Amino acid sequence: MTVTPGRSYGEETEDFGASGELNWDIGGMNFTSITAFRDWSATRSQDVDFSAADIAYRDGLEIGIETLTQEFRLQGENGPVNWLVGLFYGNEEIDTTDRIRLGAQAIAYTNTATIANTAPSFGAPGCELVNTNGAVPSLFTCFNQAFIPAGPARVAMQAAINAVNGGHLLPSAPAEGQQQDNWNIETQSISLFTHNEIELSERLLLTVGARYNQDTKDLTADLNATNSTCDSLVDMEVGTSGIIGATGIVTAIQNASPGLATLLTLSCNPAVNPIANGNWEGNREENEFSGTASLSYRLSDDVMLYGGYSRGYKAGGFNVDRSGFTMTPALISNATLSTSQLEFEPEFTDAYEIGLKTTILGGTTTANVAAFFQQIHDYQSNNFNGFNFITENVPEVISQGVELEISSRPIDGLMLNAGVVYTDAYYDSEVRFNPSTVALGDNDPNAIFAGQPLSGAGAAEWTVTGGVAYEMPIGADMNALFYVDGRWNSGYRTQTLARNPVSDNDAFAIFNGRVSLRANNERWSFDIWGQNLTDEFYYVGAFQPPLLDTTVIYPNAPRTWGVTARLQY
Repeated sequence: MTVTPGRSYGEETEDFGASGELNWDIGGMNFTSITAFRDWSATRSQDVDFSAADIAYRDGLEIGIETLTQEFRLQGENGPVNWLVGLFYGNEEIDTTDRIRLGAQAIAYTNTATIANTAPSFGAPGCELVNTNGAVPSLFTCFNQAFIPAGPARVAMQAAINAVNGGHLLPSAPAEGQQQDNWNIETQSISLFTHNEIELSERLLLTVGARYNQDTKDLTADLNATNSTCDSLVDMEVGTSGIIGATGIVTAIQNASPGLATLLTLSCNPAVNPIANGNWEGNREENEFSGTASLSYRLSDDVMLYGGYSRGYKAGGFNVDRSGFTMTPALISNATLSTSQLEFEPEFTDAYEIGLKTTILGGTTTANVAAFFQQIHDYQSNNFNGFNFITENVPEVISQGVELEISSRPIDGLMLNAGVVYTDAYYDSEVRFNPSTVALGDNDPNAIFAGQPLSGAGAAEWTVTGGVAYEMPIGADMNALFYVDGRWNSGYRTQTLARNPVSDNDAFAIFNGRVSLRANNERWSFDIWGQNLTDEFYYVGAFQPPLLDTTVIYPNAPRTWGVTARLQY
């Protein structure tokens, strides 16, 4: 993929953190306090049109995340009950300043695309690719000639069109776009939780746990963008309203076809539409329960059967992106916009699992098998919208399968492990993320369809893992470790929306290795390690960039070697 000459796409990241854990014995109970703080920040510039043309760029995205967490736990035993209760508090503040701006060739690109698509869209007189007088056709004039019957209404419409820059949109100037979009989200999280193991009999164990979560998020935003083209679209819509209906010609063109709506969005992308300018505030609060319950029964000292249910919860939130507002190029006021349009809902998972755990071969080997079924409600799907990734909810997702794992220590120092997972993960709902493309039906690139498989490595149908470790003494005070592991998985998709099959991964295998020397007292160690030893290539992710009929692919890390030394006193 090419980039615009002279544009920066560097990134600087700073990360600082500290944590501490204290444990006290209080009358036979163990009290634990864990405190942690992390400060992460990054500055990044990007050529966001992913082409050599200077169409759009990100001029110094700034992100800062500060997180403080405090957890208290009290654990003890009372007869057949091993109990634990706890309290968790978290405070996270995210500050983001974004600057997506238009390049020097943005208007030329838009004009070329519009002219090339105007003539074949209408075929009206005067809408040839270049008129006989050398002028280029106006999208609005051509639409008026093609769709408005001859008469006073067409004449009045044409007069209103001509009143806006002679019937053409004003060009955007270089560096227009987001001058400075400032976002702040502060999250307060409080949780009360308990986890308990109850021996109902010598062989039957009941495990129950529950968690109450209260999450509050406060959003503030100060958005400032400039875009002359968007402003002239507002003028065109206002000036033509009431002639052929309550709305104007921009709305009429937008409703005429998905292709024409795309042309308008190309001229005024939501990411740089000034209609969303201003100060915004929003807040949301969630009070949710999650938990688990399971039973395990020992058929013998070497065989255990278990089954259980758990309810998982992932908090909702806000997309910090002005294009998350519900707006189109025809919008003339931000009165219909609200921060509720930036929200995504919490995700819940109902998970069921049954399994068998065994110890075999004289205690040297464990072999476990499990079957699982997960129903995910309001799945938080992260999708590319043209300039950013935003999170949107999918009502239902199913993930089910079977897992087998074996671990063995046949001789002293030698450890073997292997596993096989079969997964069937798919969307169980249909969602149309862009109303302007609904008319495309089953070919809608901005839709998820029921039965469609999930994307990502976790959705591979088959995954096989294995590892070998051998540890041997070297003298009285030192030992050596030789380790290698591998993972093979069947092919899977890397894209959800606007999927290009070329971005699907075929089956591949990855191997890693390590040779380590270390002191028996763990005072020092020296490792030589390698990742992706066979230099396998695959796709980590992919998306369709704006403006281009192509696919951008994130490659995996190549073969990597390294040395790690540790010393502690």
